Amino acid sequence: MEIGFIGLGAMGMPMARNIAERLKLRPRVYDANPKALEAAKAWAEVCASPRDVAREGGIVLSMLPADAHVNAVALGENGIATLTGNFTYADFSTISPDTIKLVGKKLAQRGVATIGGACTLGVAAAEKGTLTIYVDGDEKLVDKWRPVFSAFAETIAYIGELGHAKLIKLMNNYFAAVNVALTAEALQIGMKAGIDAETLVMSLEKGSADSFVLRNHFEKFYLKDDVGPGRFGIDYMIKDINILIEYCRANHAPLMVGATANALYRGASAAGYGKHYYPVILRWLQETTGAKG
Repeated sequence: MEIGFIGLGAMGMPMARNIAERLKLRPRVYDANPKALEAAKAWAEVCASPRDVAREGGIVLSMLPADAHVNAVALGENGIATLTGNFTYADFSTISPDTIKLVGKKLAQRGVATIGGACTLGVAAAEKGTLTIYVDGDEKLVDKWRPVFSAFAETIAYIGELGHAKLIKLMNNYFAAVNVALTAEALQIGMKAGIDAETLVMSLEKGSADSFVLRNHFEKFYLKDDVGPGRFGIDYMIKDINILIEYCRANHAPLMVGATANALYRGASAAGYGKHYYPVILRWLQETTGAKG
C-alpha cells in the first residue's frame, strides 16, 4: 500500500506517525521545514517535494496551515497536478470549501480523485490516534481508504459532496469561537464585580450557563493558568473565522455574531496574545476592563 503525507506540523506529524506505526509501513513524507523532515526519518521515507511524495500513487494525505499551502501542494510547480495517474489526494487542512472544490476539479483533469477531510479534538487526539474526522467526496473511495484514516481517527463521519467536510469543520470552530468569546465576556462581568474566577465557573456550571466550553476551556485550562502558546492559538481562530466570513460573503449568508467575536479575538491578538490558547481572551478582557480574577 503506497501512502504519502504532506505537512508535518503539530497535527500532521502525529497523524503520519500513527499511519506508519499502526499500518506497519514507511509513508513517503514532505514538509517545507527541514527540522520536521529530520524528525520523521526514523519512521518515514523523506521526499524532496509534493510531486515526489505522489509519484508512487496510492493515496497522498495533507495537513497544512492555510489555503495557499494546499493550492501550492496540489497545483503548484512541484505539486501533485504535475503528475497523472489513478491515485487519490485527501486533504485534512482547515480551508475554504471553495478551495478544495477547485483543487478537486483541477486534479480530476489529471486523473486524480480528491477527498476532502477535516479533523476535530486537537493535538492530543492526533497524538493518541483518536481524532474524529469528517470526510467527503466519492463514498466508495472513502470506504476504500478507510483503513488508512482509521490509523489516526477513532470516528470517521462521511458528510457528502466535496467541500462539505471543510464547511462542517469551520462551523464547529465557529461555535467554539463564539461560545468562548461569550463565556469570557460574561466571566469578566462577574470578575469585575469582585467574584473570583473559580467561584464563577463552578457556580455557572450548576445552572443553564453550563457548557462544554465552560467545563473544558475555562475549568480545565484557564483556571489552571494553562492558556499559553502550544495549543490552538488566537491567530489560528481568527484565520478560521475569516475563512467562514469570506465564504458567507460569497454565498450571501449573514455572519453577524461571528464578526463581533472576531473583533474581540483581533483585539487580543493585537495585545500580544496571538500565539496563546484562545480562551486567553478572558485575560485580555480582564486587562482591558480592570477586572480581577
